[in-house]
Amino acid sequence: MIGCEEQKTTSKIETPQTQTTSETTSETISVEPANTFSAPEDRLEPVEETVNGTYTYEGSDAKCKILVVGEQWTGSFTFVSGFGAEYDASQAEFQTGVVRGNEIFDESGYVKIGYIEGKNLTTTVGGQYITLRKR
Repeated sequence: MIGCEEQKTTSKIETPQTQTTSETTSETISVEPANTFSAPEDRLEPVEETVNGTYTYEGSDAKCKILVVGEQWTGSFTFVSGFGAEYDASQAEFQTGVVRGNEIFDESGYVKIGYIEGKNLTTTVGGQYITLRKR
């Protein structure tokens, strides 16, 4: 009898192993592919561009730099004279003004002197329009 009991025990152990193997196979089939991940919709909002920043222009006739922060701007305008950078820097003009939305005004806030569109600031210097690029 001892030999028969051992055989029965062995066959009982084999039966659960077979079931475990078939269960494992069915679990593997039900796993979803990893590429079905999607970001939560609340994180898909567009990044808002701000007009704040430094805008520069360097041409053969002038160098301009305008810093926009909040509702104010400050700028330096240097005309290239041909007498050297040191002389030109000593002749630089500095101005300040007001920013409303994407428009820039003189320091009184009444005279519009330019506008910001994307990464460009367009204004006039010496009666000519120039476009400064945001860095």
